[in-house]
Amino acid sequence: MISIIIPTLNEAQQITATLRCLSELKGSYELIVVDGGSTDGTVRLLRAWPQVRLHHSPRAERAAQMNTGADMATGDTLWFLHADTRVPVDSLLRMEQVLHRPEAVGGSFRMAFDRREWPYFLLSFFTRFNSPFWTFGDQGIFLRAEIFRELGGYADLPILEDLEFQLRLRKRGKFLKIPLAVTTSARRYHRGSPFREFFRDAGVVAGYFSGVEVRKLNIWYRGHDLGDLPR
Repeated sequence: MISIIIPTLNEAQQITATLRCLSELKGSYELIVVDGGSTDGTVRLLRAWPQVRLHHSPRAERAAQMNTGADMATGDTLWFLHADTRVPVDSLLRMEQVLHRPEAVGGSFRMAFDRREWPYFLLSFFTRFNSPFWTFGDQGIFLRAEIFRELGGYADLPILEDLEFQLRLRKRGKFLKIPLAVTTSARRYHRGSPFREFFRDAGVVAGYFSGVEVRKLNIWYRGHDLGDLPR
């Protein structure tokens, strides 16, 4: 069985559509949502879905929320999704096919945006490359549960927890990218210039690989935020 883990924080505008999409998946799974203290009605919406195992995190950081969800999970595979991500109906089967390969420890999908303008096609193009520089949590990272626990879960970081964990995961075996796209909201890129957001993200990643301390990168990242949207 696959445990789907979703961290939420003020996702009332997105979470219902995401849950409807997940309800159409083919295969066996459990759905765990860890809320970080939403004040916009997210929790009320989640409670309307009996298949959701809802938990609460005292900290509104994805790393802490995802670790909490993993602690609750009973599946052999963990699949971490963002609250604004829509997935193909055969996603579970495709992940199982990857993990049947003994050398594979985990992987992710490609990503597409929910807008059709050309900048979004260009930005999503890079997610087809199986490189840590182009692979992040919004692409639906999945892995064997036993390996997640052996690695100690996500590090206690305010940002880039998905990159830091993925780098450790890739040292354990093959990290494979499924040639199938999940669809994520372009809201963060659409609130300003898509390329400004892209280069801000790329600057943070480049800083990480250059050895800049993550908490300093977080100060810079938050200082250049373009609005008060969910993460």
